[in-house]
Amino acid sequence: MTTTPVQPEGTPTHIVGIGASAGGLNALEQFFDNMPPDSGMAFVVIQHLSPDFKSLMDDLLARHTEMSIHRVIDGVKLEANSIYLIPPKSHLTVRDQALYLTERTKSQHVELPIDLFFNSLAEDVGSRAIAVVLSGTGSDGSHGVVSVHQQGGLVVVQAPETAQFDGMPRSAIATGACDLILAPQRIPKVLLDYLVNAAAVRNLAHSELEVFAEDGEFAGIFAQLRRTYNLDFAKYKDSTVSRRIRRRMDFRQIGDVSDYLSILSGDQVELDLLYKDLLIGVTEFFRDPQAFQYLDQEVLPRLFVNLRRGEDLRVWSAGCATGEEAYSLAILLTEHAEHLGFRGKITVFATDVHKSSLEAGSQGIYERGKLANVSPERLARFFKMDGHDQFRINSDLRKLVVFAPHNLLSDPPFTKLSLVCCRNLLIYFQPEVQEKVISHFHFALRKSGVLFLGSSEGLGSFSGEFETLASQHKMFRKIRHLKLAIDMDLAGLDKAQGRIPVALSQPGAGRLVSLDRQVLADYDALLRKHLPPGVLVDEQFQILHYFGNVSEYLRMLEGRMEYNILALTDGNLHLALSTLLPRAQKEGQTVAAQNLRVRLGGQEQLVDLTVTPLPEPKSRACHYHVYFNRVRRLEPPEPEQAEAAGEAFEPGEHFRQYLADLKLELQSTRENLQATVEELQTSNEELQATNEELLASNEELQSTNEELHSVNEELYSVNSEFERKNFELKQLNTDHDNLLNSTEAGTIFLDRQLRIRKYNPAVAGFYKLIPQDIGRPIDHIAYHLSGQDQMLDDINSVLISGVPIEKEEQARDDRWVLHRVSPFRTETGQIEGVVITFTDITRIKKAEQDVLQLNEQLEQRIQERTQELKREVEERRRAEAGMRQQEQFIHSTLDGLHQNLCVIDAQGRVVITNRAWQARFTPPPGTGEPAVGSGSSYLEVCRVLTGKDSGSVEEFIVGIWSVIDGALPEFVKEYAQGDTGEQHWFLCRVSRFSVAGATYALVSHEEVTERKRVELELLAKQQRLEGLIHERRLGEVELEKAREQNQAANRAITTLRSGAPGTGASAADPVEVRLPNWSGTPLDILFVEDNAINLTIGSAILKELGHRVRCATNGKECLELLERERFDLVLMDIQMPVMDGREALQEIRRREAGSDGRLPVVALTGSFVGDESERYRREGFDGLVTKPLELEQLVSVMMSAVGGSAG
Repeated sequence: MTTTPVQPEGTPTHIVGIGASAGGLNALEQFFDNMPPDSGMAFVVIQHLSPDFKSLMDDLLARHTEMSIHRVIDGVKLEANSIYLIPPKSHLTVRDQALYLTERTKSQHVELPIDLFFNSLAEDVGSRAIAVVLSGTGSDGSHGVVSVHQQGGLVVVQAPETAQFDGMPRSAIATGACDLILAPQRIPKVLLDYLVNAAAVRNLAHSELEVFAEDGEFAGIFAQLRRTYNLDFAKYKDSTVSRRIRRRMDFRQIGDVSDYLSILSGDQVELDLLYKDLLIGVTEFFRDPQAFQYLDQEVLPRLFVNLRRGEDLRVWSAGCATGEEAYSLAILLTEHAEHLGFRGKITVFATDVHKSSLEAGSQGIYERGKLANVSPERLARFFKMDGHDQFRINSDLRKLVVFAPHNLLSDPPFTKLSLVCCRNLLIYFQPEVQEKVISHFHFALRKSGVLFLGSSEGLGSFSGEFETLASQHKMFRKIRHLKLAIDMDLAGLDKAQGRIPVALSQPGAGRLVSLDRQVLADYDALLRKHLPPGVLVDEQFQILHYFGNVSEYLRMLEGRMEYNILALTDGNLHLALSTLLPRAQKEGQTVAAQNLRVRLGGQEQLVDLTVTPLPEPKSRACHYHVYFNRVRRLEPPEPEQAEAAGEAFEPGEHFRQYLADLKLELQSTRENLQATVEELQTSNEELQATNEELLASNEELQSTNEELHSVNEELYSVNSEFERKNFELKQLNTDHDNLLNSTEAGTIFLDRQLRIRKYNPAVAGFYKLIPQDIGRPIDHIAYHLSGQDQMLDDINSVLISGVPIEKEEQARDDRWVLHRVSPFRTETGQIEGVVITFTDITRIKKAEQDVLQLNEQLEQRIQERTQELKREVEERRRAEAGMRQQEQFIHSTLDGLHQNLCVIDAQGRVVITNRAWQARFTPPPGTGEPAVGSGSSYLEVCRVLTGKDSGSVEEFIVGIWSVIDGALPEFVKEYAQGDTGEQHWFLCRVSRFSVAGATYALVSHEEVTERKRVELELLAKQQRLEGLIHERRLGEVELEKAREQNQAANRAITTLRSGAPGTGASAADPVEVRLPNWSGTPLDILFVEDNAINLTIGSAILKELGHRVRCATNGKECLELLERERFDLVLMDIQMPVMDGREALQEIRRREAGSDGRLPVVALTGSFVGDESERYRREGFDGLVTKPLELEQLVSVMMSAVGGSAG
């Protein structure tokens, strides 16, 4: 999108709000130096101004721009190409492109005028707003830039490394709302480009780098690293950095630096690899054992002794990499604390710029190879095994070490430290950066604190501030508190200056150089022999060194020591030096004065005076060598000698030269004074802004201090709760770790980004994981089973749906694995990841195969057993053809029996069951009883069978174990279940068999309730018969009568079978059988009886009475006849095979449901107690006839059922 600027003096195309505070004046000057006066924009400058001093900002900015500058008055309209300055004690807002002032009240503790203006600017002009944040402390402007960004405006922030105070720029950058980060002098061009093509400028924001030419050929690479990682490798040694960059380029086969920079701009992986390569992370436990031994024996005990009562011990391991050095220090400190009885707090600060290394160090997991210098005693005490060949730092030692990201080049140091350990890091920095870092360490250490450096590192210019404890181990003790002129922000050094000011321990202190004493003595002797008497002076004419005997030329003063050479000379020497030294400074070359008349030793001598400059290009300093060359003693010359002699020294000429020099110096001083006045005005403006900011900060700190007092009390109580919670959390973590380590199921915890959070050792068979893999995506790890893509799809599906997924899979080594993916939920139910478990189910699969084989064997054995049963039944039928119908009932019951079968293993667990078993042993819903199925203990079955009778349970268990162990070939047990009224009888049979070397037992339960009832009925009949026999024995008459009646009944049956009276009977045995009369209409009767004798007799009698009779032997045949034919009455036996009388009656009544008719059904039974006719009527029968049949009762009940009467 392109726009055309409007004409000057009209409405501005854009409104630029510029927020600045401490250090902002210099940035404003650079900004307006590069901003043309006809841009078409309006500029509003918001500063923190003191209410007690007059601001000179308009005068100062007028020197750097041609635009009109206005102090804002309430309601002024904004015009193009104009600058508006906020007045003191006011807040400024914009509305309808006019500026409005509000008075700042004293009640406001925190003044944020920049935020206030930016917010109103965004609301008023929207996308036409431009917010610029320049140098300053605090965070003012950070909220306002967000508003401008949200409204579509442009946000530009001064690059922190170019700001004198980077608080405001860094706060604005931290919001993520800034579009461009530039040096102040580059911002105007970008704003002008933004007026022409806004889209192009916004795209530039994603690719623009702050490149400094003085960084050399790798300046672009340094800029890319600086923007991505906020670390300036330009401050590292050129040789080290260039070698490692070249190595990466050679590895990628790239010869040109610009080509490699293009790759770094688009390849984040390559940029990360280069970043890691430049950060040399070589470390190990107790590296250089001799140095650590000296530290342990000589240094650390003194550190504890130097602490006052109640003080804590604080140690800093700078550049800790993965934490081995920090943990080594913590181990030594712990041992000394226990030995000395120290109860204070020990803290080891472990810092580095490489976050991945810090994460690895915070986990505290190391391979055995990295613990070579750790003694077995320390290994056992401070470490614990964590997986194969890996060790984890124990929790007590881990609490002592605090890992934190820290940049030595930009971040402020820690304070009140007893020990600073920074080994083999300074060697990679440039010399001036090394001294800056050492100044930080000096600031961080307390008095008598110890600095521990690498074997190739030294103190440089700070050697005077430390006492050497062990030069071979590079250990130094801070000897005094001294406020050094240090700059805490190494990253913010002015790139344009090209150098870093070096902080010295004291003025005039030189760097100590270790030279051999003999060499120094030879050096002094050569100087005395070959160099004329003279002195070496600095730029202030202070004497630095004497050469030879100069006592004849310089005079000694009384009182305070004086080193100025002009104060130590007089006469012609003083006059000559006063002119020669300034000339040498100005011209930069050797100057001389010849034939000076100087009184030496009471005689006048002619002396040549020479001044030679000795410049130092690097430091831009210059020394001057002043030396005296004695020519000869002065005597009255002859005329011709006077002419031959050189030109004598003329004091008048030198006086005139001296006066001319003084006039030039006065003129220069006036000019410098004017410049100084202007600089003082600028500095005063800066100081006013800084003072105002400090006042606001002080008020804020006072209010914050009051809040901290109240919060501090809460923290005490909260801290105690945290300690208790931490203790509980430690226990829970221990329990959790033990649980994970003890389970055989491999487990992995993943977060929503599929990064590994935790795992247990059992997962090694599926993923080869090491502690360093925590935090890595799971798709970066090799999966040892097939279908990794499908596994990832399942994980994503569970994350979305929350439904667990289970799958079985066969591994390459023929193992079977059940892998389950379940959602990992928070307390609120939100899915935060997944839990993957791998369970080895090879044994279950093998058991299933064994069960299949068992099923086949069982089916075969059941078939064999069925054939055997059939053969047995057939044999019994042939052998017992004349058995009673009750025996036939038993055979039919056995033929129709559905056995309850199960197989149990050698431990008594149920392996397999059939449907009959399941139907019997599955409790109804809601009863709370456990289902006895596969996997259950057979003991539960025994409890169900025996009604929890401990004696019966013991009998079952002993019998079953006897069969499994081989002590018994078979175990058979008959048992009853249920209440007395609804009691059922079962026969349990247990037999042993083996499959693939494993022992199993086949358990069958057959219901024998009917057989048992028949036995009980026969027993009851036998008891009744015995009672009758006993009664009949009481009287022979009654017994004989009973026999006669029985014979008469037999003869009647025979007569009925023959079809006519007398047929088939002898004339000598005439028997008269009187049958009851049937007065009603003959009936169609269905006679249902399973006993053949009863069926024959009963049907004959009914036919004799004139009825039509059809017969059936069980309930099923009865129902079939009822479907085909119509009957008036059914005589139904109760106990029958296939289907008994009650079941048949229920089916008859069910069929009658919904119809008007009702078929009379009379029950026939020989099993009764007392008068049960009423109970049978309730069951649906229309009458009851007992067996053996009594004709009168039979006819009476029949007539009652059909509504007739007997004759």
